[in-house]
Amino acid sequence: MKKLYFLLVSCMLSCSALAVSPEAEFAKQFVDDMLHGKTHTEYISRKFMQAHGLTASTIQLDGYNHGDIAQTEVVSDKPPLIVIEMTSKQYGWGNAMTFKVVNEDGQLAIVPSVGPPGKPSINPWVDDVKTMWDHKRLSKAEQIKAAKQEKAYWKRVGEEKASKASADLSWRKGLREGDETNCGPVIEVKKTMVKIYLPVQNYGNEHWIKIDKIWPPGSGCRFVNGQYVDS
Repeated sequence: MKKLYFLLVSCMLSCSALAVSPEAEFAKQFVDDMLHGKTHTEYISRKFMQAHGLTASTIQLDGYNHGDIAQTEVVSDKPPLIVIEMTSKQYGWGNAMTFKVVNEDGQLAIVPSVGPPGKPSINPWVDDVKTMWDHKRLSKAEQIKAAKQEKAYWKRVGEEKASKASADLSWRKGLREGDETNCGPVIEVKKTMVKIYLPVQNYGNEHWIKIDKIWPPGSGCRFVNGQYVDS
């Protein structure tokens, strides 16, 4: 009888420890999809998109994709705010993101945040990503090694960004009528401007965009109230 009681109590404790809210499960599934590069606009609040004049095809979400993530874990489950931690298997650090999950007409949805003026990015999370070194799980030597590895990683990221910026600059210099861009085909090119063909509801089909704000195909294109937004 004592054994049965012990097993029952153990089960109750372990089950309660593992149980998370539907909002937390929803946020975790979103993060898992995001980390694997899957399309995740279907998670976003439709009311938020309507309020900002966005659709599933025009919304541009900032994402977070890191191939080194070993696991994701719910570390705070207090709906509507859910905190998800992602742990690096190589560097030994975790990134924590807070998500706002609400119920809209019987369906769960994530309410994103909008970047500051001049940087109109839309973030699925409601706070910035915070890097937190896990000193409890790493020895001093491991911390030093991990720090060097992370420094090398971000150096490589910087070099890749610089290389892409150089490639984008060369691409812009070579733009000609008929070339494809992130917003459609080029109609006309001037020194600092490029006219592209893209039907925008209630705002016509042809639009002038600064040439340094146009990007190669596949980069995404967004117009808000008839104005091109470079995200």
